Amino acid sequence: MKKLWLLKVLVFLLLISAACSSGDSNGDEIEDEANEEEGINLDDYITVTDGEFDIPPVVARVNDTEFSDDILKYTIALLASYGVIPSEITVEELRERSLMELDQMISAHLIEEAAAQTTYEPTEDQIEEQMGQLEEQEEYAQYTEEQIRRHALTMLKNEHYITSQIGEITVSEEEVRAEYDAFLDQAEYEVMPFDEVRDELEEILIREKRIEAELELAIPLKEEATIEIYI
Repeated sequence: MKKLWLLKVLVFLLLISAACSSGDSNGDEIEDEANEEEGINLDDYITVTDGEFDIPPVVARVNDTEFSDDILKYTIALLASYGVIPSEITVEELRERSLMELDQMISAHLIEEAAAQTTYEPTEDQIEEQMGQLEEQEEYAQYTEEQIRRHALTMLKNEHYITSQIGEITVSEEEVRAEYDAFLDQAEYEVMPFDEVRDELEEILIREKRIEAELELAIPLKEEATIEIYI
C-alpha cells in the first residue's frame, strides 16, 4: 500500500528541524516558503496551479452522509502548513492528495458508524479522562461541555472498536532505524542525530501503520456502503 504522503512530510520536517533553526540559508528558505502560505484561500490556490479544478459543493456521498468541499480546503490547509508552494503543485496532484484525504475521512466515518453499533460503553472515569485531554487542546476551546463529552465518547468507542479488530500497533527498532537511514541517504539538508528524533519518528511510524490498518479495516465496510465520489 502506498505510504501516506502527509506523514512523510512530518518525517521530513522532524529530521531537518535542526537545519531550519540553525540559521542555514536552506532552512530559512523552507521556513519562509511555509510562512508565505499562511492565510491562503481556495480560489487563489487553484488559480496558480496548472489549470482549473472543478469543485462541487458536495464532493462525496456515503450512504446518507454528504461530504462538503471542506475536504479540499482541508487538504490545501495541510499543504500550506507544511510549506508546499502553490506554483509547485499541479491540479492532478491536488486532486490525488484530496482523494487520499477523502478516502481516509470516508474510512473513519464508516469505522465510526460501525463502532457506534457495538454494545461497548466506556466507563464514566474513561469519559472524564478523555474529556480532560480534549479540553487541554486549543481546537476544543470553543466547544461546550456537552460537545466535548460527545467527542470523547465517540473517540473511546472508535478506539475500542479499532483495537478489537486490529490489535496493538507497534514498530521495531529496526524499522525506526531503517526509516531514518533511508531518509539520511537522500537528505539534502542537515539531519538531526538519530537519538534526538528516535521517539518522535517511532510515533510517526506507528501513526502511519495505524492509518494503513484502519484503511484495510474499512474495506469490507466500504463494500457494504453506498459511496459516490464527485471529484
